[in-house]
Amino acid sequence: MFRFAPAITRMILFLKPNLKAHHSTLKITHGKIEDFNPANLNLLRQRIAALETTLTKHKWKWRVTEPRQAAVLIPLVTIQSQPAMLFTVRSLKLSKNKGQVSFPGGIRDLSDADVIETALRETEEEVGVGRENVEILGQLAAVPSDNTLSIEVFPVIGYLGEINPEQLKFNVDEVSSVFVVSMENLIDPRNRELMHFRKDGFSIPSWPDTPSGVPIWGLTASILDNFLRLVWVADENIYQ
Repeated sequence: MFRFAPAITRMILFLKPNLKAHHSTLKITHGKIEDFNPANLNLLRQRIAALETTLTKHKWKWRVTEPRQAAVLIPLVTIQSQPAMLFTVRSLKLSKNKGQVSFPGGIRDLSDADVIETALRETEEEVGVGRENVEILGQLAAVPSDNTLSIEVFPVIGYLGEINPEQLKFNVDEVSSVFVVSMENLIDPRNRELMHFRKDGFSIPSWPDTPSGVPIWGLTASILDNFLRLVWVADENIYQ
């Protein structure tokens, strides 16, 4: 949904709070989550809450006085009793980022009470999942959408329950297809690659092989990477 900017993606990946200090203070256990039972959903809420203070300390140098707000939903789902994540492939009819993997989301409307409502509204519009079917677990600190530093994107985490992606009635004007990837596959280091930018001398994450045949990269991959490291496993070294 947003233009890819390698420099901004690199900066987003540098947001590394002291997980050990925060989680030890709150007595939050590390390690992956096996399923979305009530206790584990509550654990995710605690991990997200533990990050709020640290991540919001980062001050972006916005190029406008009041950057526009946007939100994406990180959609956690259950597929055949296994925890997974839902993704969309943007329609080829769109003018920007056509055919790319994305999270449901978009610019905040004036009628939206907050960015959580933005994420819920966009999810309903794009993939046909009503807000009454989304359990909000929290949100991460805003990040820039691109190197213009004029739009701040709020990642909102929500649990959609058990779904069958083949039965989702997505909006074909915005989405060409939807797919899911198990959390087990997402955190498997064999499925994650680093894209190297020799000119700038840095690397960013990507997931090249997905059920859609389209890689996860750019801003979506950066938000996903932060979620996996900081929330899902709560361990900076999950890929090592």
